[in-house]
Amino acid sequence: FIKDSAEIKETIPLSPNQINVEAKKFQFKESDELGVTDRLQGVKKWDNYQAGLVSVYKYSDETFSIADGHQRLALAKRIMKEDPGQDIKLNAYVFDEADGWTIPQVRARAAVKNIAEGSGTVLDAVKVLRIDPSRLDNLPPRSQLVMQAREIIKLSEKLSENQKSKKDKKDILSDNVKKHYY
Repeated sequence: FIKDSAEIKETIPLSPNQINVEAKKFQFKESDELGVTDRLQGVKKWDNYQAGLVSVYKYSDETFSIADGHQRLALAKRIMKEDPGQDIKLNAYVFDEADGWTIPQVRARAAVKNIAEGSGTVLDAVKVLRIDPSRLDNLPPRSQLVMQAREIIKLSEKLSENQKSKKDKKDILSDNVKKHYY
């Protein structure tokens, strides 16, 4: 389900003002409507190196939405508002709709990247890995986040199997009762 990010064709610099925010479409993490937590509050100066790369989804109409980097985008916009003299560019991986990328694929890909980096919660990781459990093999096996997510998924599968077998037993019992008494 999650396409290989090696298929990304370009990385480009974008002004924060070129990038839209659709947190509900692109983020698994719990956050506000802009996809922001309080993690970067208090930062006043932009640092290109620390910002690293963000990921954006490019729609067929040539508009961009942030897929990975909600915190950094919000920081860049806040800093530019407070100090317009800082000419900030975000270097972005582009997941282009024209290349066949879908919003769910990009959302999941960005979430897997965050999990690999130790970002998010265990429940975020579980949500993502239920979509494509094969991605577990690409994640750091000793990460606490990944180990906990693995255990929750295993437990969930066991509970599901137990529920199914109980239902099957109930159906069998019901069928037998009907057969012998009705």
